[in-house]
Amino acid sequence: MTKLHWLIIIGAGVIAYHNSFQGPFIFDDISAIETNTHIRHLWPVGEAVSAPPQSTAAGRPAVALSLALNYAVSGLNVWSYHAFNLAVHIAAALVLYGIVRRTLESARWHDRFGTDAAWLALAVAVLWVVHPLLTSSVTYVIQRSESLMGLFYLLTLYCAIRGWNGAAVVTCALGMATKETMVTAPVMVLLYDRVFRAGSFSELFRRCWKLYVGLASTWLLLVALMIRGVRTESVGFGLADIHAWDYARTQCTVILHYLRLAVWPHPLVLDYYWPVAKTMSEVASAAFLLGALLGATIWAMRYKPWLGFLGAWVFVILAPTSSVVPIITEIGAEHRMYLPLVSIIAGVVVAAYRLPHRVTGLMICGVVAVLTILTIHRNRDYHSEESIWTDTVSKRPENPRAHNNLGRILAIEGKFEEAIAEFNTALRLEKDFPSARFNLGTVLVNIGKSQADKGKPQEAMKWYLAAVQVDPDLTEAHVGLGRIYGELGRSEESSDEFSEALRVDPNSARVHHDMGVILLRQGKLNEAMFHFERAIALDPNLAAAREARDDLRARLAATADGNKRETTDDQDTTR
Repeated sequence: MTKLHWLIIIGAGVIAYHNSFQGPFIFDDISAIETNTHIRHLWPVGEAVSAPPQSTAAGRPAVALSLALNYAVSGLNVWSYHAFNLAVHIAAALVLYGIVRRTLESARWHDRFGTDAAWLALAVAVLWVVHPLLTSSVTYVIQRSESLMGLFYLLTLYCAIRGWNGAAVVTCALGMATKETMVTAPVMVLLYDRVFRAGSFSELFRRCWKLYVGLASTWLLLVALMIRGVRTESVGFGLADIHAWDYARTQCTVILHYLRLAVWPHPLVLDYYWPVAKTMSEVASAAFLLGALLGATIWAMRYKPWLGFLGAWVFVILAPTSSVVPIITEIGAEHRMYLPLVSIIAGVVVAAYRLPHRVTGLMICGVVAVLTILTIHRNRDYHSEESIWTDTVSKRPENPRAHNNLGRILAIEGKFEEAIAEFNTALRLEKDFPSARFNLGTVLVNIGKSQADKGKPQEAMKWYLAAVQVDPDLTEAHVGLGRIYGELGRSEESSDEFSEALRVDPNSARVHHDMGVILLRQGKLNEAMFHFERAIALDPNLAAAREARDDLRARLAATADGNKRETTDDQDTTR
């Protein structure tokens, strides 16, 4: 029976995500995968487990290593990345099945659910594996940080239930190396044991203190990873104009939105760009309702512990990302519901168990079918960058970041007028948006090249300068200025801009190549060679750098041969 259930779970996952494999890299995938030179090698391991400091994989060595393994298999071909994500998701569903089944078959619950425990566990696992709310954690490649952490989280709980204490500590440590939300795992293991396995905390500590100490010790690993200061531009206190209480206040509406999507998963949005609530009156009703749910959870922990545990599972797991620590780039994000959705589905399945079994079975089959269709449909939005950003703009028209990203894709496709309209919309919504300023300048450069319009680069330069005025660390704008100055013959200004770009991003192979080209024009051959060599070391596949390096080598060799011949001729003349 168990093997049949496993096959059903695997089959459901494959069917729901069979059309997810063609989705390209999008949004944060670009910095974490496409331009991340760390994943190009599996050795040395220290390089493979690191990532650019502001990317999604930074400070998450398990995620970084998984990306390096994918690159070793398929380079930048997306199929292996999607296959890995789906394998992780299905594995997590299988572990979830084991947790629910063992819980319902335990001595405390056997009389009530024992005979149907396996079928109820199957229902929970299948509903969870096909739910469209999880597409952002599975189809969006870099959000494997959430699903992989979820797998380790569930494995930690499962190993603790089985009494495999050493394995529980190892998987907990791996989770800490995957995503910071894992910090709550030791707490939830303790709470699970108290609710489902023991009569008191004192009894628990007498029996399992070594397990809890081992799990708690993994927090040290998380502290060590966080102390390096990764993602400081997007996570932490005192960033931009958002403060801790602003963020916490806003989360009242965000969390209720998550709960609604768990029941009615529409509309699903890649990037919410959630507006910050500046006053309590803006979220009063949401705060009251959320407070009532939290109060009910606390009450249930005392009088109906199993129900309280389901509520605590949601609140505790969401706490690191949905409380007072601002995450300014993602105030609201669907992937945060990857694990919290488990308890909501489990609660619904247990409640449905009170109905006649035939009715319950038909209802669950019908819901699974609907959710699967919705997931397949949602995966289609990820089939191209244009489709996912068009979808995002249609659902969040006040999102300047979505307009900017859609404009960037339209510009790549040569749809310049449409792209300019999107960039102008982004700047109307947020006038000091440096990326939109830069992208608008880049479109003007491309129009100038296509129409031989010499005035366009000059106009583009104004937008690049406006971009770096707002964000002096915007590498792309410095590169754009450097290239325009180079085309205008202003080589000193060009090299200054590339120097600024390298100050911000010293590991950019493309910038090293461009710097080498400018130095070559200035006759600084040895310095140019250094930058070409550095570019190749960072990206061995950068053909332009390799070609420039080889040409320069030939030029230097020819110069050396000429000097040698002149020296020989001079000696002969002297004789």
